[in-house]
Amino acid sequence: MFSLQSLIARTKELLRFGEIVAGSDNEFKLVEYLRDQFERLDLDVDLQRVEVLTWIDKGSSLEVYVPGRQHIDIPAAAIPYSPQGDLEAPLVYGGTCLKGELDGLDIEGKLVLVEWFKDELDDVKYQYLKAVERGAVGVVVYDAYLGRLLRRIVITGTKDYRFTAAPPPPVPVISITREDGLFLKKLLEHEELKARLIVETEVRQGSTGYNVSITFNGKREEEIIVGTHHDRWFTAVVDNTIGVAMLIELANALRKRPPPLRTIKLISFTAEESGAPGFSPWYWIYGSRCYLKERLSNDDIDKIYAFLSVDVLGTGRPIISVAGYELQALAERLTQDVNAEYEPLTSYSDCYSFGLHGIPSLCIHTIPSYLKYYHTNEDSLEKVDLKLLQDASHILSRLLDALAYQGQSLDYLYYLQVIRRKLRELKANVLDFQLKTLINYLKNAKEHDIRKAFKVINQAFYLPCLLGYYEELHKPFITIFLPQLEILHDIKSLKRALIYMEKGDIEEAKKTLCKIPPVRIVPGFEILLPSINVRPLIRLLNEKSIKNEHLLKLIRLFLSVAEMEGRDSISSLEKLFKIVIDVLKGIYDVRIPRFRYVGTLTWALNMEYTL
Repeated sequence: MFSLQSLIARTKELLRFGEIVAGSDNEFKLVEYLRDQFERLDLDVDLQRVEVLTWIDKGSSLEVYVPGRQHIDIPAAAIPYSPQGDLEAPLVYGGTCLKGELDGLDIEGKLVLVEWFKDELDDVKYQYLKAVERGAVGVVVYDAYLGRLLRRIVITGTKDYRFTAAPPPPVPVISITREDGLFLKKLLEHEELKARLIVETEVRQGSTGYNVSITFNGKREEEIIVGTHHDRWFTAVVDNTIGVAMLIELANALRKRPPPLRTIKLISFTAEESGAPGFSPWYWIYGSRCYLKERLSNDDIDKIYAFLSVDVLGTGRPIISVAGYELQALAERLTQDVNAEYEPLTSYSDCYSFGLHGIPSLCIHTIPSYLKYYHTNEDSLEKVDLKLLQDASHILSRLLDALAYQGQSLDYLYYLQVIRRKLRELKANVLDFQLKTLINYLKNAKEHDIRKAFKVINQAFYLPCLLGYYEELHKPFITIFLPQLEILHDIKSLKRALIYMEKGDIEEAKKTLCKIPPVRIVPGFEILLPSINVRPLIRLLNEKSIKNEHLLKLIRLFLSVAEMEGRDSISSLEKLFKIVIDVLKGIYDVRIPRFRYVGTLTWALNMEYTL
């Protein structure tokens, strides 16, 4: 649809605007550029104003004083949302702060040198919070990778990821390169060091960011939205200057084509990287959330047929992250000649905002293979795999052509077949009757009602989860399809552990129980999905003084509780299927539920959205 040569040229042109922070002067300059480019194509440009939190690094430095030598200047970048500060204090080494390195170490009133936790870069906030809890007055984080990298990943002031406001981080924090961090660590092995940390940052509440959109009107009201985000840390090419360049080149290409069947909207979002007001711990994808909030209040959100996006197109195999097997079926059919990987919808990009409303959504990305340069000063054009860009643009073009120009419908029957396979794998056959009823009504339902019904399913069945406690797990959120039934896996594990115990094989029983997560958290909403914490049981299995017959009774007791939760989960899904059937029948004076676990065994309908 457009050439790689023009895409690269456009990317280079966009880099001149520097770091783009939501609500900043640089963002406004970029938005004006986008408006000018689109207006030159005789396209009407819509600017949606979004109230954001703006955080800007105005200059940070680290001076280290070595006894008997002159001070050493270490290049540094403030980590968002660091407050400003100018302080001098002893510098001590704290490891990662996550593996007990601070135990017995006096860091109160001191600066702490910390090694960025490589296994999960986003968990730098837990490293920071651990140091702050122990009394550190400032934190210096050196990167997990060699390469003279400075990195920005937002740090907030609480351990959770709530959507609402929260306290800001209280003490300054900066990023330095791994090379400089290892040098300082070596010095600290032999000498006591003092350092001066200077952080100049500006924080503005109530700034204005902009979502920029253009429309290619089709013969139908249904809309296919192609989106990306224009804010970026440093002058990041992969995240996400290339995405913005692709949007502009796509607009140029579409302008030359006849009108589509379905309306096409191209949107560049603000505040994807940061900007949610009030130092919200779920600081990202705020611009797209505001866009959909406005669409919801305007009562035209149902026009959105599907959302397609690109983000972090760097190196490696393209990953297609999808909410809705009806959309995934189409994507798989159109990309058989592309070596792509599929996964449930990521919660780390704007596509998740659309998934929250049940809209079939898709994002093409390469985040796992680009972590070394993710959010760093070395995210540059030289790192980009041109073959990957070509594959991603082909995927996007084919999907857009099929959905907007050919007007192809999504395969909802395939979606129900996927659900049936999943339920049978989990032996949740009691839901077969509801599925059969759904299939029967699907055959005769109106297209509008079908889309509404599957929005309900998408909302309930795709949830990001953390399989453990925030401060312990240190792994990314994973989106699970049908997470309400993960408790059935726990039941299987408990049954296997019981068999091992009956055979006297305590070690295998412990290994089996260790696979059961103590808790399943849905970040953002901060709600709990069904789970059973067997940690107390595992501890008792280590006690040789407890008789085997008592342990068997305990496992059976835990199993009985898990089975009760499993039955409650299935009962809740039965209620959900009844709602979906009503919607297919054209009865939508109902509410879309998100299930919230509110007690030991109790489910309730919560967080409702009007259809």
